[in-house]
Amino acid sequence: MPPHAVSSLVGRASMLALLGTLAGPAAAAPVYHLVDLGPDTSANDINRHGVIAGARNGHAAMWRADGWHSRAGADSVTALDGQGEALGLVRHFDVADVSVYWPAGGGAAIPITMPFDTIQVLAYGVESGRVAGFAEDTSNRTHCFVWTAADGTVDLGTGGHDFACYAVDINASGQVVGYTPPPDPLAQDQAFIWQDGQFTFLGTLPGGHWSQANAINRRGHVAVTTDRLLANGRTGERAALWTGTRLKDLGTVDQGTEFQGLHLNDRDEVLGQYYSEIRGWRAFLYTEGQMYRIDLLVDNLDGVDIRIPTAIGDDGTLVGTFIDDRNVTHAYRLERVAESAAPAKAPTR
Repeated sequence: MPPHAVSSLVGRASMLALLGTLAGPAAAAPVYHLVDLGPDTSANDINRHGVIAGARNGHAAMWRADGWHSRAGADSVTALDGQGEALGLVRHFDVADVSVYWPAGGGAAIPITMPFDTIQVLAYGVESGRVAGFAEDTSNRTHCFVWTAADGTVDLGTGGHDFACYAVDINASGQVVGYTPPPDPLAQDQAFIWQDGQFTFLGTLPGGHWSQANAINRRGHVAVTTDRLLANGRTGERAALWTGTRLKDLGTVDQGTEFQGLHLNDRDEVLGQYYSEIRGWRAFLYTEGQMYRIDLLVDNLDGVDIRIPTAIGDDGTLVGTFIDDRNVTHAYRLERVAESAAPAKAPTR
């Protein structure tokens, strides 16, 4: 077992319980355990079977229970679904990066191409044979698209201002999420769900002007970043969850600002980041109606700066990449191992 997998769970759980007692009524908080997946690796995504998309030694690779497995044709695996399909990124240091697709069951990487001349093609959502992404054409307009290996590209357009549309995720029902201005010429970017040729804009929290959809789960629920009017009369950036009818503000933690909802799983647990004037950017987890500062939930960090995890699995597992004291990258898993009494919001250090 890697050195960072040495547990101090009992001591950590005891501390969380004590903090919960001192803070008043306790809520169930998850406890996580860090597992180092090795040097010269990185992690970008995790599917519902626990398979991790990433890279090893500068080449595309996927981690399973028996270790890392290389994928030819790209520099990293950026996304995957539960059926074995995956997306990869090919880095061109003299020109723009481009995305490729691997079908389920193996096979060579297939370049994702557009029916128009492009500067770059980037895809980050894959599910059930369909890929969602965005492509910049030679007129510097950004198109949202849905692509399949059999039928090619459906161009969703360049947004209400005929300039930029960004599609970032897709679910098994064919719902695509992203952000683009609606037809109103004065409107800013708005989070959307696209399905069967129709855009549904999700709006903003009260008093807000813009929003971005960042991930969608199989229930059609969406992790969103939006601005809103705050009690002090200013606008601030907040993480929100769309559950089909309205946006729900997920709240705050750690006296932070600029909350961004970035990923979610099928249990509507949201992973995101926020800014702290003392600690800089930190990660949060929203679960069971509460928001927590993630690094305070890990029982064995031992000085490791986990930065911002990149994805959350349906069982609550978090994945990401940290840099060690020799400037070497390590993919990691944060395994949910227990729940402990803890304050409803993680304490400030």
